[in-house]
Amino acid sequence: MKSNPLLAQLKDIKPLMPIEDHSLLYLSLIATVTVLLLLGVWLWMRSQRPRKRKRLPSAEDRARDSLRNIDLNNAKDASYRLSTALPHLLSDEELAEAKALLDRLSRYKYAKETPPFCDADRQAVEKLLGRVLK
Repeated sequence: MKSNPLLAQLKDIKPLMPIEDHSLLYLSLIATVTVLLLLGVWLWMRSQRPRKRKRLPSAEDRARDSLRNIDLNNAKDASYRLSTALPHLLSDEELAEAKALLDRLSRYKYAKETPPFCDADRQAVEKLLGRVLK
């Protein structure tokens, strides 16, 4: 084999030596710390924000709203609303007292053609509504 005369002059050339390069390690370390830091900031901000949970209306709230919007000129609807809403708002003793009024109002509830409330019934209903809705 013939050797190249230039190689003979370059006898001091050494083989390639591995150079330790930690740049990939540094990059992954920086990315991990950044992600953890962002996660920590997000969790902290989430804990500081006031929670606004929408509360569903209870049966009492729905009954109270139904009675607030009652139309005493429509005797059929008013008597129906009273009979369905009062059990949610009154205690057992108060409901027993109102039972007589509810029994009188049932004639308006089930009639095909309903007359308007008579004066005694209208005053009793207004008095009961005033006490319940205070």
